[in-house]
Amino acid sequence: MRNKGVILFGIFGILVFIFLGVINFLNSNQQNNSNQEAVQEENVMSAQEEEGDTVPAQKEEIVKLDDKDIKERFKATEIVFNNLPESIEFWTEAYCPGSDASYDYQLDLTANSEYLLSSCELGEIGSYGGCKTCVMSKIKLIRWTCESDTQRYYNTDNGNKFVVTISPNCTSHYLKIFSKGVEQIIELDEEYEDISFEDYNFDGYSDLKIFFGPAGTGSGRLNESNKIYLFDENQSKYIYNKTVTGSIITIDRAKKEVIKGYVDIAKYIYTVDAAYKWVNDSFVLLRMTVAIESGDTSELCWRKVEYYANGKIVDESIEKGGCFERVLKEDSHLIN
Repeated sequence: MRNKGVILFGIFGILVFIFLGVINFLNSNQQNNSNQEAVQEENVMSAQEEEGDTVPAQKEEIVKLDDKDIKERFKATEIVFNNLPESIEFWTEAYCPGSDASYDYQLDLTANSEYLLSSCELGEIGSYGGCKTCVMSKIKLIRWTCESDTQRYYNTDNGNKFVVTISPNCTSHYLKIFSKGVEQIIELDEEYEDISFEDYNFDGYSDLKIFFGPAGTGSGRLNESNKIYLFDENQSKYIYNKTVTGSIITIDRAKKEVIKGYVDIAKYIYTVDAAYKWVNDSFVLLRMTVAIESGDTSELCWRKVEYYANGKIVDESIEKGGCFERVLKEDSHLIN
């Protein structure tokens, strides 16, 4: 019996030893897996940082907000869809941004702003948790995705207001314009330098000018590459107008004329200005002015003005300056 007890005790000891060995192996394996996961996570985060895909801490924190905090942050009365930090759609007591109203929804356009306006539509007054007499708008905001994103307010001389979101997908170039509750996307073939709003056809609506930068590579060229989009009241959208588009475009408000110009500066300053007027929605040429000035003194050498009616020259005037003979001798091709 005694020998049998010793044998049983020995077997029990062996089983305990094997059990402890298994436990130690499992713990070691788990620790190795944890270390591998940590290394993998560190490598992924490092790669994301190199690619610029990491989410700033402030945008991670917004995920932790509850509905009450989100409503307070975005001035929302009712949340439609919460996909923070990527996007948020909600109802608010305000007009759409760029509506020319006193109670437009105010976007954060500071350098620290986190979201771009993606869409906005008006709803029924007093609906979706708003006050009985409140104008309601459904607004969708999306997270900034690249450094080239831009969002700006524009206020024009005639009181028009615009919100413009620029290239929000980082790859193509386009403008998304919000004005008077209307949303329009204008796709561009190239990157632009600036945009501006001005009334080019004197109908009371601000038109869009997209400036792409200097045109040409010649020495001294002052011309521009741009496009003009006229606002069409019937369609409530901007329509590209090739006729108005030109190298240098200025407006004479007193005469209600549009001046399309061209300048070339070399030995002589050669300028061409064509004055147009809108007649029954037609862009009519009134006069063409060609001038040559001395490149070093800006003295007028020669100027010709042609006056047009019904597309034909009806009169002209020519003025000769002190350097006319020199131009005639050195660059007679400039005089026509």
